[in-house]
Amino acid sequence: MPTFARWMPPRARAPMSALGSSITAVTIIASLVIAMVLAGVSTIFVAVLLVLLALCVTVDVVVTRRRIQRLAAARAGEDIGAFARAFDRQSDPFDPRVVRAVWEALVPYVECDGRRVPLRPTDRISEDLHIDVDDIDMGIVQEVAERAGRSLENVEANPRYGHVKTVGDLVRLVSSQPPRCAG
Repeated sequence: MPTFARWMPPRARAPMSALGSSITAVTIIASLVIAMVLAGVSTIFVAVLLVLLALCVTVDVVVTRRRIQRLAAARAGEDIGAFARAFDRQSDPFDPRVVRAVWEALVPYVECDGRRVPLRPTDRISEDLHIDVDDIDMGIVQEVAERAGRSLENVEANPRYGHVKTVGDLVRLVSSQPPRCAG
């Protein structure tokens, strides 16, 4: 007997947000610059190049943080219920367990200062949420399918396969996969 989506077990791992990975990149670049200065690198060009790279990443972090803060403020009061209601339950393949699994898998990627941006089915995964497409292909789809009890066997035959651009596309892809066998 299927259980309610809200009774699903918690996620096994928490991803690093786009903002967190950018800050990590800034830290690594700054460390390289400091190491080169301390080592007395005579090539000023390399040092200037690394400083410019660090500056670009820092600007990207600031812009991303502000964008995420504006998005979170614009969606204040939205939650997983609003996300689930945004799907057409009559024409779309709809499984509440998949909806919850997608929500819980993607929301941690888009947080800033402890505030998470509520998702919408129309959010473009790469452009709006800045989630790496490789993360979707290599881990998130498997995690969502596993938690929702869906099989990814013959996923290549799914007409939605390879066309996941939005959060709604991800929900539809996994929802249209067959349930996983109990054995």
